Amino acid sequence: SFCTLLACCMSGRSSVPAAPRATRPIVSNDGAAYQDPSAPQPRVTLYPSAGADATHSRPSTVRSSATPSLSNRSPTRRTRDDGPTNAGSDHQAIPDDRLLREIVYVMLGSEDGQYARWSPEGCYVLRAGSLRQRNVFHRLQQCGVLRRSISRLLSGESPSFLQQSLKKAVERQLEQHDLFVASLRDQSGIQLGDLEIAHAKSEPKLHALYVILKESEAAKGGELVTRLQSLHHHGGRCMSLFLGDVYREAVRPLLHMTMHWITKGEITDPYREFFIFENDRVKETDSAYWQNRFGFRAEMLPATLSHSQARDILLIGKNIDFIRRSIRA
Repeated sequence: SFCTLLACCMSGRSSVPAAPRATRPIVSNDGAAYQDPSAPQPRVTLYPSAGADATHSRPSTVRSSATPSLSNRSPTRRTRDDGPTNAGSDHQAIPDDRLLREIVYVMLGSEDGQYARWSPEGCYVLRAGSLRQRNVFHRLQQCGVLRRSISRLLSGESPSFLQQSLKKAVERQLEQHDLFVASLRDQSGIQLGDLEIAHAKSEPKLHALYVILKESEAAKGGELVTRLQSLHHHGGRCMSLFLGDVYREAVRPLLHMTMHWITKGEITDPYREFFIFENDRVKETDSAYWQNRFGFRAEMLPATLSHSQARDILLIGKNIDFIRRSIRA
C-alpha cells in the first residue's frame, strides 16, 4: 500500500515487500470476435488468471514434426474460437511460415503487413488465406489490437505527475512485450505452438495494462493511487506481482512530494494533486497563519492513507515550516 511504500522511503529501504497473494481475478475477453477495446462493448468481467500463470510452467517453444499444416486443416464445425467463418472460405491459402510471421508483426501492433491490414472497425483483417488460417489469425490478433489501443491511450496529454509516471511504467512493460515478440520473429522454423504460448503469456498482461490506463484516464493524485490500488489486487500471484511493479512506479511522484513535505516543510505541486495544499493568500504576519496556511484536499487523499496518518503528516510539515521560518527570521 501507499503507507508501506512511504514507510520504506522514510527508513531508507530500497525495496518493498511483495504484494500479498490476491484472490480476486483479472479481466478477460469473452472468446468471441475481438474488437477494439475502446469501441462500445459490454462491461468487462473478471476471471481467475490461473491460465495465464500456468503458462510459466510450459515450455517456451513447441517443436513437432507432426504439426499439421494450417492450410490443409478443414473445419468440421464452428467453435467459439473459430471467428468469422462466413468470410473468405474460398481464398487462396497462404504458406504457413509467412502467415505465422505475419501474426508476429500483428502482435507488435504494426499498421499493415503483406497479408494483414488494420481495419477502421478496430481489428486486423487478413487479405488472403484459407478459412482455418483466417480463424487462427482472428484468434491470435488480440495482442496486436490491445497493443494499438494502449499506444493510443499513451499518446494523450498527461496533466499530472502521477499520470506521466504511470504512462512511463506502462511504456516500460510494452518494451518488454515487444522484445519478447521480436525474439519469436528472429527464430527459425517458428511454429503455431510458439505463437499460442506467446499469446497466452502476453494477452492477459496487455489487457490489464489497457484496463489500468482506461480506468485511471481522468484521475490524478490520491484518486489515481486509490484506483491503481484496487486494480493491483486482481488476479493470481504472477499477475499481482506484474501490476505491483506498475503501481510502485506510478505512485513514486506522490511519495516524493510527501517526503519533501515532511523533511523540508515545502510543497511542490504544480498540478494540484497532493493531498496537502498551501494557501498563498495567508501571509506570515497573519494571526491565523498556523491554522489557515496549510490544509487538506480530501479528494486527493489515497484510500490506503487514514485521516489520522494524513493529519500527522500535515502536522510534521507545519512544524518543519515553522522551524525553518523561525531560523530564517
